[in-house]
Amino acid sequence: MLEGLRLCRDALEKGAAVQEVFLAEGLEGTPEGRALLARAPGCLLGRAAAEKIAQTSHSQGVFALCRMPKPLRWEPKAAGRYLICCSLQDPGNLGTILRTAAALGMDGLFLTEDCPDLYSPKVLRASMGGVFSLPVRRCPDAFAAIDSCRRAHLTVLAAALHRDAVPLPQCRLEGACVVIGNEGRGLPPAVTEACDGTVIIPMRPGEESLNAAMAAGILMWEMCRGGGLSHG
Repeated sequence: MLEGLRLCRDALEKGAAVQEVFLAEGLEGTPEGRALLARAPGCLLGRAAAEKIAQTSHSQGVFALCRMPKPLRWEPKAAGRYLICCSLQDPGNLGTILRTAAALGMDGLFLTEDCPDLYSPKVLRASMGGVFSLPVRRCPDAFAAIDSCRRAHLTVLAAALHRDAVPLPQCRLEGACVVIGNEGRGLPPAVTEACDGTVIIPMRPGEESLNAAMAAGILMWEMCRGGGLSHG
């Protein structure tokens, strides 16, 4: 279930299997409402019903029901740009990472099985449509994702505090895969050791760490900045 005008519109524009659109009464005559109803079967809801199913405090009264897509099974390619999310907990962080990865042109995202549900309401809202345009693959654990990237001859780097960590300005991330860990615990030592190296984002002394989504965004920018990003 999707909520919000932009998310529902993105689902239609990016080929999601939208089964039905639901609009709060009064929206069917707006340009946005007419555009949605022209592209998918629609149903009007009374205001009370729309408020009851809303997941947000200030709902726009726009919803869509989509068929759950089949899990994608794809393999990384040489010189691609990938992120492995290992044991993330916060759906908002995952959604923000999806949104950023799609915007920057990442080639794919790996999720371990214990990451949040890709289609939970919070992930969908935070992704702002990124979930519909980015290849995402679930793996049993980080080791399986690392092995897939190794078979594509990609360098795999752990984003972690480590005695041998290389500061980000000294790393070349083009054609690499970076592993991001849990918000509270970071990456397990075994996962860090399974990587080809470790990268760290320099910070001011005394500051503990960055939010997982923020750290992932900085790393993805470095991975993609030589790839012909436009000005929007």
